[in-house]
Amino acid sequence: METRRRPTIKLTGGPHGIPRAVVHEVQRGRLLDALAEVIAEEGYLNTTVHKILKRAGISRRTFYEIFTDKEDCFLVAYQEAADHVLVLVQRACRLGGTPEMRIENSLRAMLEFAEREPQVARMCIVEVMASGEKGRVRRAATMEQLTALVAAVLEERCGNQDEALLRARVLVGGVHEMVYDSLARGEVEGISDLAEEVVASHLSPPEAVHGG
Repeated sequence: METRRRPTIKLTGGPHGIPRAVVHEVQRGRLLDALAEVIAEEGYLNTTVHKILKRAGISRRTFYEIFTDKEDCFLVAYQEAADHVLVLVQRACRLGGTPEMRIENSLRAMLEFAEREPQVARMCIVEVMASGEKGRVRRAATMEQLTALVAAVLEERCGNQDEALLRARVLVGGVHEMVYDSLARGEVEGISDLAEEVVASHLSPPEAVHGG
């Protein structure tokens, strides 16, 4: 399973000889991770810049050198995670096998991300709804992109673009609701095991999932 990677350089006070661009990237990553952690624990509305700074161990001045405000930090964190998931799904859609198998792999990629990074997933799926209009617009765009990726595979199966898009919307929306509920309850362990069941119940008889 692919995990998002950040620079792990330890920053200390005073001269350290680390290029400014690297320092900036490390600080940015720490702030984004801290944002996700605080939001997962306290919710978007109760998260403040002060709490993010305290968790990240970074100064207020540095925060405002990188981000405009809390919303800007959130939007960057959301887009980073969404882009990562889209890449995972896109790769899964391109793998060999039947359309059902490729859709199953795509759903598993999304669900494994929620298992692997539950705080980030909660931020992107649950708390995004409280983040304001810009956040909800980003969420809608991500859902459309995911739907388009799934629909492209389903079109190979049903041969009809409109039907493929409709089925993709139902499938992606259903998985989203399932993940939302699991994240809201804090119970995401093992959720990726449901990918096969979801495909079997929505697209085909169970044997078709395995190319039978």
